Amino acid sequence: MLLLSINVGAQQLIHLLTIPKPFTAFRKGTSSSIYSKAGWGPNINSLTPRVAMKQSDNGVIIKVDYDAYQFDLEGKKVWQIKLPDVFNLNDMPNQEIICGDGFTYFWESNNNPIKKFKASVIQVDPKGNKYENVYELDLKDKPYDLFVMDGNLCVQSSSLNKKNESIENVLHIINRTNQTVSTKKIELLFNAYEFQKAKGDKGNHYWNLLTVQGKDAIFYKAYFKDIEGTKKKKMVIQLLEMDGLGVVKNIKEILFEPEFTEDRKFYAPTIVFNPKSNSLIVLGYLEIDKNKVNGLYLLRYDYATVTLLDKKEFPFSVLLKPEIKTSIKTHYQIPSNPITAGTFSISEDDYSLDLTNDFISLRIITDYDLNSSSFFDVKFDKYGDHIQTGVSEFPGMVGYLRNIIMQPTKYETVWTDKVRQNVANAKSGSWNYINSLAKGEKDKTIFWLALSFSNKNGVVRFDEDNGQFDLIILK
Repeated sequence: MLLLSINVGAQQLIHLLTIPKPFTAFRKGTSSSIYSKAGWGPNINSLTPRVAMKQSDNGVIIKVDYDAYQFDLEGKKVWQIKLPDVFNLNDMPNQEIICGDGFTYFWESNNNPIKKFKASVIQVDPKGNKYENVYELDLKDKPYDLFVMDGNLCVQSSSLNKKNESIENVLHIINRTNQTVSTKKIELLFNAYEFQKAKGDKGNHYWNLLTVQGKDAIFYKAYFKDIEGTKKKKMVIQLLEMDGLGVVKNIKEILFEPEFTEDRKFYAPTIVFNPKSNSLIVLGYLEIDKNKVNGLYLLRYDYATVTLLDKKEFPFSVLLKPEIKTSIKTHYQIPSNPITAGTFSISEDDYSLDLTNDFISLRIITDYDLNSSSFFDVKFDKYGDHIQTGVSEFPGMVGYLRNIIMQPTKYETVWTDKVRQNVANAKSGSWNYINSLAKGEKDKTIFWLALSFSNKNGVVRFDEDNGQFDLIILK
């Protein structure tokens, strides 16, 4: 394959792949752009993608219908495989791509509540060898996490045992060598309070995967709890590490008591692990004025010692810096019950960790309708200090495309801290680059995947009209 590599300004553009036309990966409607085809194939209609993209250990995975590819950061195709056709529309399939230790797994499971739970698992090793199997696993109606450790695909699930008033956790390990499944019950800590709360909550009070570091997976729980005898609340964050055999170690707990008043309310935190500084970033929304979600809190902890490094609060009116660009008209609070914000929690799609510069960016919704969504984009450095604000607009309702970003229709930088050396000398970030290409019209045919590694940032650009995928390495 002849690689086409072009230096465009401070970027290197490498053509990866062109798929046959005509091709429509996403529905082109007046309301929004959402996934339009089911399964890995093009012939049935559902809210699952024909196209999926995922950052791998040292490159990118691209899936188009039944074809999947891995490319390295020089644009070289590492492997190409065919995916099987296992489930159909009635199975209500769920798809994931999981990468780690040089291995890639394509997971597709049926979510039909009246059928037995099955998962189609395709393993691709670093040399491109493919192994296919379908497994029956006890995961029906259970929250679970997928991750790779030592090349094996691991599935950690949680469930309530109401008879014993306990939360049970099970680890399924799909062996990378012989593709067999071993199952082990693992003892993860819980208390009576968490059990009662978990009856109506499948998220915050269960153990959730945070990240995989080396040979260990890090899990967490994070929630606010009433302090008995007072009107105060405390934030509880619990952490533990688990190896590939389900052995638990290094259990830690963080307790934080923010300032609650009649007018102030803190929403459930989102925990981000920063491997560059081995730290935890705790993000959440905040009501500064009663019944208005109009602020953000940001905490940073050293992961090894769980020592608090930074504690900050940011009213939206301060983040947006209205005194600088008075012409910008936007809301200074999250709209009530926005579809894309859910229960006012920050999802993985709302933030981007820039490992090259050690920055974190956050996209906060300020307005939406069926045709467009408006955000203000804020960036923080490794100390949790606010260093940039911009205003963006996207076609449709952002959030359906998961890690794939639509082409923004508008973007304007409001303010950048040019005094700090770590900001002035920073390399180009993925979100900044995508925002810089915002068009004036509602173009629903360009989609992006942001990439960030310890030494470089990049993006993958998918032009739906031309069926073309390009890798752009940012300088």
